[in-house]
Amino acid sequence: MSRATKDLGLIAAAQQTNLYTPNTTFTNDNVLGVLGEFSLASNANATLIQNAGTKGQRAAVPQPSNGDITITYPIKGGGATGSYGECFGLLDACCMSSSEALDVKTWTPTDDISNWKAYTMRHYSGNLSAGNCKISQINNVMFNAKIMFDWTGEEGYAKIEYSGKGDYNGAPTLGNILTRTQETIPVEAIYGLTKTFFGDNDYELLKLEFDLGINIVVTKGEIRYALRSTEAIKWSATVYNDSTVVPETLFSAGTTGQISLQWGTSPNVITVATGATAAQIVSHSSSEQDGIETIDLTGIVIGNDLTIENDSN
Repeated sequence: MSRATKDLGLIAAAQQTNLYTPNTTFTNDNVLGVLGEFSLASNANATLIQNAGTKGQRAAVPQPSNGDITITYPIKGGGATGSYGECFGLLDACCMSSSEALDVKTWTPTDDISNWKAYTMRHYSGNLSAGNCKISQINNVMFNAKIMFDWTGEEGYAKIEYSGKGDYNGAPTLGNILTRTQETIPVEAIYGLTKTFFGDNDYELLKLEFDLGINIVVTKGEIRYALRSTEAIKWSATVYNDSTVVPETLFSAGTTGQISLQWGTSPNVITVATGATAAQIVSHSSSEQDGIETIDLTGIVIGNDLTIENDSN
C-alpha cells in the first residue's frame, strides 16, 4: 500500500498542435506553479441495461467520460525582461490571442477558431516513491477564466482561476512524479494600485472580478474535444456605499466607461483593462462588509473588449 499526499501533487500542461490531438510527452518544463490550488476529476458514468421479464440488470455499458479541471494561480510577472507570468500561459486555451512588442505581451479575446488552443492536462498524485505516482489525464482541454481582486484583507493579491473541460483519458497509470524548481518571483500586493472605475477615483473597491464568460462544451462522437459555444465577458464588484459615489445613477443612465487596474514593479507590471467605453453596470444591490454599508454591482464588457497586459521592462 502506498498513499499520496495532496500538497505534493502536481499539475502539468502541454499545449496541443490542434484541438483534438493529445500530447503524449511531458517533462519537468510542463509542471505548473499553481501553489497547490487545483482539482481534476472525471464525470464517469455507465448506461444501465434492465432485464426484461425478470429481476435484476444486465452488465452496464461504460460511457466516455468528460474531465473537469480547476487551477488557481496568483498573478505575477515573469521576473525578467522578456519573460512573462506563467499564470497567463493558459489564456491561449481561453479563446484569447497574444501579441508581443517591446517586451510587452498582450492578450485579447479572439473569435478566430484557428487561433484557439487546447491542452493536455495531467495530475501527478503526491506519491514520491518510484513507480507509485498515479497519473490522471484529460485530453483536448479548453478553459474559462476569472480574474479576481480582493482588498478585504483576506488575500490582498490578484489571482486567476481557470476552469476547463475535456475528454477524460481513462483509468490513471502508474509512473514517477515530475519535479519543479522552487519559484522565487514574488507575488505583489494590490494595495495602492493604479485604477480607473468609470472615471471616478472616489470608488473604494473591496472586491472585483472579471469573468470571461466562456461556455465550454465537450463534443460527442468518436473524437471528443472541448470547444467554446458562447462567450460574454462580465464583471462584478463590491464598493463602499460612500456619499461621493452614486453607481445607481450610472445604471439608470446606461452610462458606459472603463475599468482599469495596473500594479506591480518593473519588470513585473500587470494591467487588466476594459475598453474606454466597454464597461456597463447592469445591476446593483445593497450589501454590507463588517457592518459597513456596501453596494454589490454586476456588469458587462461590451464587445468582449478586455485586455490583459504583462509589461516586462
